[in-house]
Amino acid sequence: MNQVYRICMHATLATMVISCNSSNKDNENTTDSNIAVTSDTLNKAAEIIPVAEENKLAPNEISLTQADFPVVVTVPEGMDTKKVKVEAQTWGGIEITAGDNFQVQIASGQGDIASKKTDLGNDDVYKVEYLVDEKNALVYKKYIPDTDIQEFHFYLIAKTTSGYYEVEDIPGNQFTKTAIMKMYDAAKKLKSIKG
Repeated sequence: MNQVYRICMHATLATMVISCNSSNKDNENTTDSNIAVTSDTLNKAAEIIPVAEENKLAPNEISLTQADFPVVVTVPEGMDTKKVKVEAQTWGGIEITAGDNFQVQIASGQGDIASKKTDLGNDDVYKVEYLVDEKNALVYKKYIPDTDIQEFHFYLIAKTTSGYYEVEDIPGNQFTKTAIMKMYDAAKKLKSIKG
């Protein structure tokens, strides 16, 4: 059963790639900077496919509709969208990466800022300093007192017309304050896909 499912998924993805590539040859106005991302359920990196002209996405916007997330994510200005990778996670979320300084995960759900703050406050090793503390967002520094050890993170609950999403940096990675603020600014721009 699992083997049949994999074969069907690969056939579907191949058909989509061929279809998009042939329609791209017919439309000379399609730009390489406008991309949509597909995702397979085998937890492999997604293929990047040109977006149809009617979506009218900005050069730094990426549609996640092919990964069953009806939203558009914005990467920081100047970032090469050809290097952006989207990976479906077995737990249902999506990880979006572009090098070491842009690593974001998105999951469907309403999230809970109070619970997140409680979890952070219950850490016996790290202390937390909030740089942004809003009803739907946190940007924070975790640090060990009396050491140089510190890391920056963000957590945001985005409400779009297609639902609620939890957006945060990928756990387990360490980022500079500058990198986190760029990811946070990009996460605030999450929006439903235009029909």
